[in-house]
Amino acid sequence: NYKEYKLAVDDILFILESIEDEKYYYEIINNYQEYNFTLSDLVEVICLTRDDSFKAGIVYQNSYNFSPIELTKVINSITIKEVKKGLLNILYNKGIYNSLNIEKTLTIPDDMTFGIEIEVEGANNRVLKADILPQDWKVKSDPTLKHGIEAISPILKNGSEEEIGKVCGIIQSLGLEATRSCAAHVHIGTSFFENDVNGFKNLLEIFSNIERVLYLISNEEGDIPREYVYKYALPITMKMDHVINSGAVDFNDLIDITRFSRMIKLIQKSKFSSINFNNIGIPHKDTIEFRIANGTTNPNVWIDNINLFGNLMWISKIISRIQKKPINAITDDEKKVLYYYESLKDKKLSDRGKLKSLLSMIPTLDRKTYLNRYDVNNELYKDFAQDKILREISRMKPIRISECNDKLKEIIDNNYKQITNNDTNNKKAKI
Repeated sequence: NYKEYKLAVDDILFILESIEDEKYYYEIINNYQEYNFTLSDLVEVICLTRDDSFKAGIVYQNSYNFSPIELTKVINSITIKEVKKGLLNILYNKGIYNSLNIEKTLTIPDDMTFGIEIEVEGANNRVLKADILPQDWKVKSDPTLKHGIEAISPILKNGSEEEIGKVCGIIQSLGLEATRSCAAHVHIGTSFFENDVNGFKNLLEIFSNIERVLYLISNEEGDIPREYVYKYALPITMKMDHVINSGAVDFNDLIDITRFSRMIKLIQKSKFSSINFNNIGIPHKDTIEFRIANGTTNPNVWIDNINLFGNLMWISKIISRIQKKPINAITDDEKKVLYYYESLKDKKLSDRGKLKSLLSMIPTLDRKTYLNRYDVNNELYKDFAQDKILREISRMKPIRISECNDKLKEIIDNNYKQITNNDTNNKKAKI
């Protein structure tokens, strides 16, 4: 008697929630237009039914032309997880969710593990649930964001491009966005360093000496660091500068992972640093976290950033192996790596020069991608007040955690000085 009582749609929905006899649900569903229900209202009624088979048929046939958000709401109301997964795969194969073009390939070592956290915002954030994502992905709310939520991956390895693309496509289809408040955190498993403390030290040194560059190349072209980056990802160089140059810490004394971990956590204090070492040694969370990058739902940007941070760890491990060799056993290619590594501590070298040195050390990185990111984003960022922090860390003294053997340094300089002169007509190093 909805007409007699002049019930609005919301009134009918409210009453339906208290009715156990589902024949009234099906009456509404079959004649939803008569009751002035929109498709969104209709979805709410369908979700109230307890018949999973009926709801699966609604999703599979989609005779109502529901949007991806509406279909996902129906899937979320199904109680049997296997049915949910099957429907999700059907929708994905039908192209209901965004089919994203994955152009990039992961180039990290096969024995490296990683995980990602995709932060997004939007009014439909509650529609994103773990049940509709690939196996072992998790979803949790993020109190630092407005209507914020994050999709957290399980442990991933090389070959995960399609899975990352699938999750990003689902998120986009639900109308959720990586806004200027969102971040894109990448975790790399510390087991890759095989308990070699020098790998950790080399990573910290490389990262600190090219930190301004990393803030600019961790985002796609035209995307400068987000407003709150220095609140949640403060440059670690600013924390390192005082303790190293004042002599408060001697990294030569940190001869094992335990001592290194204890000291770097004291230096870092909170997790809100550009690179976060606070998870080292924690069971089931033994990672190094890279927090610089802006949020994104573009899988190609994710893949580029995983490659960037993963290969920073790879080259840190390679350098540690070279450092342990006798001088006469170091090959010419290895001397070249050490030369570029030492050049990152050269105060006379420009930030772009340091980027070139980094890319020369890591041939698996797409040189054009990162140089273009730097050139475009560096010009854009000059117009923003926040750049004063990046300019400040560029003016700091080089962070020196390990020193190259004097004899080896002389050999490197004599053999490879010309590397920095390739683009010039004089002998002055200008990369």
